[in-house]
Amino acid sequence: RQWRKTEMEALLKALLSKQKLNETSETEKESKRFGLILTAHHHDDSVETLLLKLLRGTHVTNLQGMPPLVRKSTNIWYARPLLSVSKKDIVRYLQQGNLKWREDSSNQSNKYLRNRVRNELIPLISDLVGGTETLHTRLDNLSQQSKELQGDLKARTRKYLESHGNAEHFVLPNDGNQHLELVHKHALHEWIRQHRPFQIPYFQMERVCDKINEELCNLQWSLHVGQGLTVQREGAILRLIHGQEALTSGTEEQSSKIQKFS
Repeated sequence: RQWRKTEMEALLKALLSKQKLNETSETEKESKRFGLILTAHHHDDSVETLLLKLLRGTHVTNLQGMPPLVRKSTNIWYARPLLSVSKKDIVRYLQQGNLKWREDSSNQSNKYLRNRVRNELIPLISDLVGGTETLHTRLDNLSQQSKELQGDLKARTRKYLESHGNAEHFVLPNDGNQHLELVHKHALHEWIRQHRPFQIPYFQMERVCDKINEELCNLQWSLHVGQGLTVQREGAILRLIHGQEALTSGTEEQSSKIQKFS
């Protein structure tokens, strides 16, 4: 299905370029020119996405369905105007208007995990909770709570990073003499995401946070977290070092004091 997205984005870029050629003044219009790709995803699709996240594993702040608007690039957005409408209501509308629609035959194949969620898991859970509408309501409530938590945590994380993080290092709270709270963990994860071209898996992030919390008095150590990465602590400062940098950074005196963990 990726080819569909590629084709739609290429078509929209071509339309935007054509519009640019037809315009006489570029100074004011350049920053305002953008395009939307509308998709037909409905509420049932969003419910499936949330359940898939639960099955695959995700942070509690990401326990949400599909977002209504997604920015693909500077001037290309994906919009899903039907997310508040159920598939049942869409089908009813089409039937009442004697309208024909096309359904992908692969939707009935349980070869794909999403289809198994749709065809097997959702009917089972719906039966257990007292109906599809009840299930949707409960998942919608969960999604809304997750969004609120995400918004609050993002704001506090941004504020913390403004004073405790830069491209070179991350500063632990209270000069490293305080156990990490949720906002500190999230800030550490965001700092790594912003300033490095690689990601540390969640369980490795937990190893780093556990070591900080369990060894507050141990001010110098290094911890290998996979992908050739090493997290080094020096006092209240954390650095993420890649490859051979982990072996050569710092003086010999400092290196001799570092405890290494695999």
